[in-house]
This record gives sequence, structure tokens and C-alpha cells, in this order.
Amino acid sequence: MKTRKIITSFIIIAAMLILTVQTAFAAEGEIWYKDRRYPAEYTITDTNLTPYKVMDESGVLVIYGHFWKADSASYSNVKLTVEIREYGTNRVLNRVVAYNTQYPFGDPFFIDANVTAGQKIQIFFDVSSIDNPPGPLRKATVTYEGYFAE
Repeated sequence: MKTRKIITSFIIIAAMLILTVQTAFAAEGEIWYKDRRYPAEYTITDTNLTPYKVMDESGVLVIYGHFWKADSASYSNVKLTVEIREYGTNRVLNRVVAYNTQYPFGDPFFIDANVTAGQKIQIFFDVSSIDNPPGPLRKATVTYEGYFAE
């Protein structure tokens, strides 16, 4: 009986983790339409490259969000490098570095890039220390929204 409870608990925890990961990351090949907004939130350790998104129309893609360090308060502040990259070529369309100086509160970041209809893009995040020593791999919680500028 105890073994059955342990196995059942393990299955429930695994299912919750899988469902959480699926909601945090957009599906590869997702089409981003000009009249919609695409929110996301997740915790990043070191770096993250999102699945590619296909642009429905040409225009200015905007990524706006907030981030804050998600590891030990005793570690130095973090910075977040955000890049909008073209999928397949890895060409950087734009890059911004934002600093989390308001810990324990978040700091904003803003990046935009001209995109064309049918273009595939990815969003790259890199969390690193502001101060030395750099310490272990850094963590940050990132919330953002992708949309086309009017």
C-alpha cells in the first residue's frame, strides 16, 4: 500500500512538472499574429533560447518585460542579456542588456526588431552576475510579453 502511494505521488508530481513546462514555453513553430500579445513567465538558469516563432506579418516586434534574480540573496546582482535572433542563421536582430539593481524587486527590459512576414525568430536570454566574483550559474525569473508595435 505504501509503495502504491509513493508511485501515485511520483506520477502526480511528474505530470505537474510536465504541464508547467509546457505552459511556460511556446510551441516550436508557433505563429505570432500582429493583433495578439504573447505573454510568458519562467525562471532561467544561465541561458535560455525559446522555440522559434513564425512572424505572421512584417513590422516591429516588441519584447517588453521584467526580471529579478531568483537565487540566493547573498549573491551579487544580475544582469539579463536579451537578443532577438533569426532562426536558422542565428543572426542577432537586436540586443539589450538590463541590470537588476532593484533587488528584491524586478527591473524592466525592452527590445524591438524589424521582422518580415514568414520570418522565424527566437528570443535568447542570458543571466549573469553584475559584480565579481561571478559565482555559480545565475538564476532569474523573467516575465515578458511579445507583440507588434502599432
